[in-house]
Amino acid sequence: MSNRKPTLTDLVNKLNKQVNKITPKPTPIQETETDAKKVISKTEAKAEKVASQTEVMVKDVASKTKSTAEHLAANTKQVADRLITNTKEIAGNVATSVRGLFLTSSKKGGSNCGSHKKRKTIRKKSRKSRKARKTRKTRKSRKARNYSSRK
Repeated sequence: MSNRKPTLTDLVNKLNKQVNKITPKPTPIQETETDAKKVISKTEAKAEKVASQTEVMVKDVASKTKSTAEHLAANTKQVADRLITNTKEIAGNVATSVRGLFLTSSKKGGSNCGSHKKRKTIRKKSRKSRKARKTRKTRKSRKARNYSSRK
């Protein structure tokens, strides 16, 4: 391994290798009791060493995991807070712009307000007067036709 941090799988592999070193190899049957005791004591010593190393490694991994989790949680909270403030800001902007739209529309007035209404009524009246003129003409011409046909 180079200068990168050991992962959990790396640590587990390392422990497995050490456990494989500890396990006693099959010995011939003629082995004496003292040899057996030596092997047992060596195995116990190695097992204790591995256990202490394992404990240290597990604690190390746990602390790293905890710090990473805390860091992640803090970042997530920061992002969430930023998102909330941005959303509030956008909502506020939208609200003010909508309010502004309503206010400006009420100031400007609708389709019947101020000079626009005057122009509208003038147009309406002129349209009516034109129509009336037209109907008068047609009435007159109808009368004239009727009169001439009666002769």
